[in-house]
Amino acid sequence: MPRAIWNGVVLAESDRTIVVEGNHYFPPDSIHREYFV
Repeated sequence: MPRAIWNGVVLAESDRTIVVEGNHYFPPDSIHREYFV
C-alpha cells in the first residue's frame, strides 16, 4: 500500500492511488487532514 510519510508521520495511505509519471496521487478520503492547514 503506498504511503506518504514525512518526519515519521503518515500523511496519506491508500491502495487506490493514481500514478502519473512515477508520482502517486492519493484520493481525498485517504489524506490525514489533521496534518494539513
